[in-house]
Amino acid sequence: MSVLIDEAHSLDHIGSLPTTFLMSEGTKYHGGLRIALSFEYSVEANEFLKDKDRWKDWFKWIIYGDHKELQYERTTLSKILGVPLKSWDEDNFSLIASRFRRVINPFDNIQNIRDLSMGKVGVLTSKKKWINEDIKIIENGETYNFEVVKDVWPPF
Repeated sequence: MSVLIDEAHSLDHIGSLPTTFLMSEGTKYHGGLRIALSFEYSVEANEFLKDKDRWKDWFKWIIYGDHKELQYERTTLSKILGVPLKSWDEDNFSLIASRFRRVINPFDNIQNIRDLSMGKVGVLTSKKKWINEDIKIIENGETYNFEVVKDVWPPF
């Protein structure tokens, strides 16, 4: 058996994987934006790996699972509480969430949001502990206290 590990371009790419990938018993979520693909024979895995046209639309890269130890990653949904309405824009929410690593799903379409109690941003992080952090930001001489709470956010 051979296992390939790949990294998707985004969560949307994971969600749009063909059912032949997702329904296969050899396909497992590996955390973050990674998927593990198992093949019964190494020849099949090698053919898949070499045929970039088969996978380039969904994955940034693919490697053999036993060739490199990858850093732990997980997706989380950051709930950002306490942002004053005058500061509600995608860039501000992404800036706050980026303190915890890479923003992979920004808080967008803000003008149509009906719940102004919090903003939600998808983040890819290597932190293993739940995050519940108070953040103080000074803007134009005024101090604002935000709270960032992260929930587990599996892409499937």
